[in-house]
Amino acid sequence: MAPKGQEFATIWLGAFDEDEDNDGEDTRWITKQAKQKYPRLVAESRHGDMLENTSESGYRSSGVYMISREGGKGFRVIPLCTDFDDYGSVSACFKGITQFAINYWDYDKMTCIDLCGQKNKPVPNSYWHGENCVVQLGDISAAENESFDVETNTLSFDFNGKQYKIKGPKTVAQLQEFGLVEATSSATTGTCEDYM
Repeated sequence: MAPKGQEFATIWLGAFDEDEDNDGEDTRWITKQAKQKYPRLVAESRHGDMLENTSESGYRSSGVYMISREGGKGFRVIPLCTDFDDYGSVSACFKGITQFAINYWDYDKMTCIDLCGQKNKPVPNSYWHGENCVVQLGDISAAENESFDVETNTLSFDFNGKQYKIKGPKTVAQLQEFGLVEATSSATTGTCEDYM
């Protein structure tokens, strides 16, 4: 679940020496270095936050990772998901709608904490290949009040007391089967049109 009281992810900037044997998927090396080098990151970061390795970043989402504290496993750095976008999207363990707002990783709204002692920089908009990130969905089969507007190609439904509007799918079952949504600046609207 999204941390209580936190509407958007935080991006943490740190400099890490890349492991020569790193294949991009094994992130134990950066988790280990973070614990040794940046105790503030380990103590204050939250499940769903992002981490940029400034020694590796600079082109698109290179050097960008996510922070997981899933299942009581403590602090772990994990890679971005590349199943839907080669440049990376939100990791699969973070579920949109059921755990996090669709726009939780909106880079225009994230705060940035620079652990390297440099002046805090704004979050670069190169993290996501498109304008917004792609978020995988949790189980929304319990959605209610489902309707589809043919004119706007928009599915509307209620889930956990909020009304969602997603462009593209015609039914909640179709959206659930598809399993992902591209975020917008709103916590309750998104689109699947470019991916369906």
